[in-house]
Amino acid sequence: MNIVLGTRKSKLALSQSNWVAGLLRAAGAHVRLKEIVTTGDVKLETKLADIGGKGLFVKEIEEAMLAGEIDLAVHSMKDVPAGFPDGLQIIAIPQREDVRDVLVCTHAHSFASLAKGAVVGTSSPRRECLLREYYPHLKIVAMRGNVDTRLKKLEAGEVDALVLAAAGLHRLNLTEKITAYLDPFEMIPAVGQGALALEARQDDLELISFVHTCLHDEHTALAVESERAVLRTVSGDCHTPLGVFSECDAEAITLHAFLGTEKGIVKKSAKAPLQEALQLGEKIGKQLLAG
Repeated sequence: MNIVLGTRKSKLALSQSNWVAGLLRAAGAHVRLKEIVTTGDVKLETKLADIGGKGLFVKEIEEAMLAGEIDLAVHSMKDVPAGFPDGLQIIAIPQREDVRDVLVCTHAHSFASLAKGAVVGTSSPRRECLLREYYPHLKIVAMRGNVDTRLKKLEAGEVDALVLAAAGLHRLNLTEKITAYLDPFEMIPAVGQGALALEARQDDLELISFVHTCLHDEHTALAVESERAVLRTVSGDCHTPLGVFSECDAEAITLHAFLGTEKGIVKKSAKAPLQEALQLGEKIGKQLLAG
C-alpha cells in the first residue's frame, strides 16, 4: 500500500509523523511524507485565540487531503477542533503518551519556589487560569512558538519558567529539560493531550482498515472520546479555560475536568463503565456549565 502522509514542518510534527510512518512501514506500507505549512505555523507571534484558534494547525492539511494530495495526516489531538470537514474523519488513535504538563525552569524546582513576580510563559488559557488560581504571586505572559523557540526564550531570560506538555518533550528527546512533572489532578491537562489523531478520507476504506489495525488503541480512544465530549458540551474553543483528563482500566473510565468561569474554577469528577465514555463526558460537561 502506498501512503502519502501530510505533516507540518515543525520538529515535533515531523517526529510524530516519522514515528507513525515507521510503524506503517513495518506493517508493509510504502510511506512518503509531504510537508505542509499551516497558518498556525506562520503566525507564531500572535495568540491562537486572536487568529482563529487551534484549527489553524490542521486547516491546510485537511484541504490537501480533500484535494487528494495526501492520504493520511497525523495531528496532536489537543490541536484538533471539535468538528471535521465533510468527507474526513479520525480513523485511528494510537496509544497515548504522558498526559501531564511539565515545569521547565533553570533556577527553581517548583512554581511555589519561584520568586514573587517571576514570569511564566504559556499560550494556553487553561494553564493561565490554573496558574493564576494556584500561584497568584507569578506573572503569566503569552508565549507562542515551537518548543525550540520557547526554550531559547527561557535561556535568553525573557521568562523565568515555561509550562509545556510532557509528551512533546518526550517525543523530541528533550526530557533533560524537564524540571518537574505537574500533578494532572491539579494542573488538569488539555483535551486529548498526549494523544495523536490519524485523519483520512471517509471513503478510503482500505487505508482506514490498514491504519486502524496497525495503530489504534481502544483505551486511549475511549479516554479521548470522553474528553472531547466535554469539549463539545461546553462549546469549548481556544478561548476556553478547560482541562479534561480521563483514565481507563479494564472495566471503567474516570474523568476529571475543570472549567474557568467569571465566578472562579469549577471542578468535577465522575466514573462510569467503559461503554459509557461518551455519555460520561456529556454529563460532566453539563455539570461544569451548571457550576
